[in-house]
Amino acid sequence: MQLEAYKRIFFDRQKVLSAVDRAERRSQSKFGAYVRTRARSSLRRRKKASEPGMPPSVHSKDSFATLKNILFGFEPNSRKTVVGIVRTRSRSTSAGPVPMVHELGADVQATVRGKRKNFLYPKRPTMAPALKAVAPQFAEMFKGEVKE
Repeated sequence: MQLEAYKRIFFDRQKVLSAVDRAERRSQSKFGAYVRTRARSSLRRRKKASEPGMPPSVHSKDSFATLKNILFGFEPNSRKTVVGIVRTRSRSTSAGPVPMVHELGADVQATVRGKRKNFLYPKRPTMAPALKAVAPQFAEMFKGEVKE
């Protein structure tokens, strides 16, 4: 059999790679949306603080400056999806941006009425539990996505 005949019976390499790339982006996008939805649904609007170890309470009614403002995006160079709470307009604490302080917990220094005080923020994770809950479903999301 000649070379051209062999080429006709084998996959078109670029076509297969393009299909896999499209499927990966679609699946990663779906995965990011699922993690975001799971994280948003774990946040509750209430006046009091949440219990340590539980997701933080949302106090702001502002549509932007809220912990519920969670975005996701596909980073093509690393081929990873990044999901996280948007940094609010409030000032960063001595330990970092407010969403990070809630996620990881921290000892924060702040000036209150002219005096420096220390505040202990216990861990109130949002993103890590959302990722853990959705991660087992990722393989199923990718299943059957590669199409011509």
